[in-house]
Amino acid sequence: MAKTHAKRIHKALKHHFIPHKGNNYHPHALHPHRLYAYGGFLATMKLFVVAFALLLPFQAYLAPDVLTAQSNKLVTLTNSLRKSKGLGTLATVSPLELSAQYKATDMAQNGYFAHQGPNGHTLTYFLDKAHYQYSTAGENLAEGFSDADTLMAAWINSPTHYANLIDPNFTQFGIGVDDGTFDGTPTIFFAQHFGSPFVMDTAATQPTPIKHIAQITNTPPPAPKPVAQPVKANVTPQPKPPVIAQKPIEKPTTVAVAVPPPQPAPTPTIAPQPTQRIPQPVVTRTAKTDTQPLKNTVVELTPWQKYVRANDWFSVVPSVFSAAHWIFFAFFLFFVAVLAISIFWELHKKKPHIVGQTIGLILMIVVFWKT
Repeated sequence: MAKTHAKRIHKALKHHFIPHKGNNYHPHALHPHRLYAYGGFLATMKLFVVAFALLLPFQAYLAPDVLTAQSNKLVTLTNSLRKSKGLGTLATVSPLELSAQYKATDMAQNGYFAHQGPNGHTLTYFLDKAHYQYSTAGENLAEGFSDADTLMAAWINSPTHYANLIDPNFTQFGIGVDDGTFDGTPTIFFAQHFGSPFVMDTAATQPTPIKHIAQITNTPPPAPKPVAQPVKANVTPQPKPPVIAQKPIEKPTTVAVAVPPPQPAPTPTIAPQPTQRIPQPVVTRTAKTDTQPLKNTVVELTPWQKYVRANDWFSVVPSVFSAAHWIFFAFFLFFVAVLAISIFWELHKKKPHIVGQTIGLILMIVVFWKT
């Protein structure tokens, strides 16, 4: 039973994909009516995908992952521009990314579009809030652009924004993107913050060492007075009178002179050292902003733009776009394989009309797959 079933499967596959005498060298998978059915199915699926993209609400293009993708693309476009001008690329740093996001979110939440908000906050406020120590900083703003390419082209065409993009003094930057409402219309706010970090010059701020020479006052002690040596006075004894008892001889007397005690050596007197103070560095900070933020009045996308954006932005996540891509790719591989077998299996029995119809279907699949 199993053997019979296997033979049937083998025979069916051979009829469908291998040209041979039993199917008149015409694989069933490439019959004209089947090719038309495949083409109709693929065209219907493509129409469904296009309709889905056109019916997507504008908020779908403001999803966090979409905004992050556009922000990353702005980073690439900015550095590509600087490379083309022979300038060094800008490093993305967290403090500037944070300050730019603060600015974009502030505009989105408070519904304004300007370098100075209704609360008086300017570029310096957001830089300080992000704890970015800078010597020079700049800001580019934009609103109403649907993608990074269009926005970058507009910034390049604006002299003030372009000056920030190619300023050689900037070495770092960050980009913030947020969605909100401006003038009653859903929109996207972009903020681009540039900066050069402040680096303290340790050599300039170190005080010059002062050599303190101790001033020692060493007054020599007064010369000691000569000390008198004991002097013995010898008294010549008088002759004894014969009748008078002899008096005893007096002992010699010693005359002592008082010697002053030795004076201690004077203690050296050291001049007091002045108190040393490290001079505080003087921070010169420059924040540059252009006077006219860049606004795009055309916020809505055309049907073609909606489809292209959806195809580019949403195909990276599980969705109808990625599913359609895989289906078109699978059909492409299938028909290429079947056509190759049909052409090379029996070279002397080629069917020109089958080859032409199959190549046409393959080209249609490629168009649907790539658009």
